[in-house]
Amino acid sequence: MTLRGTIFSDAFEAIGIANYVFDTTAEEQASAARRLDAMMAQWDEEGITLGYTATDGDPQPDVEMTTPAYADDAIALNLALRLAPSFGKEPMPSVKGEAKRAYGLVVAKTLQTPAMHGTRVPIAGGGNWWRRLP
Repeated sequence: MTLRGTIFSDAFEAIGIANYVFDTTAEEQASAARRLDAMMAQWDEEGITLGYTATDGDPQPDVEMTTPAYADDAIALNLALRLAPSFGKEPMPSVKGEAKRAYGLVVAKTLQTPAMHGTRVPIAGGGNWWRRLP
């Protein structure tokens, strides 16, 4: 399992604000936590249910994420895209592309297609056409 602090570090690193160059403040960590909660709530509304447990904006960097490991990259990169404007940063095109690709993989893995239930009503024009052949 991945720690929340790792997701935050990956997101900050993706926009060029790594902890070894810039020290992020507690306020910035709390802002990242609030945005993460909001992003995951939005994804849940879109049908991308990953089992995320919201923390009401509390950063808690040492708490394990309740999401599957395959979604870590998508979460971190898309969080970076949401955090970048508040730091006056423009994400690199490669980060945008990777975020889109990772999000697409998570969507493909989590979205369920609704089951088609057959009916006894025939489709108009869908009869036994093979019996009409000469």
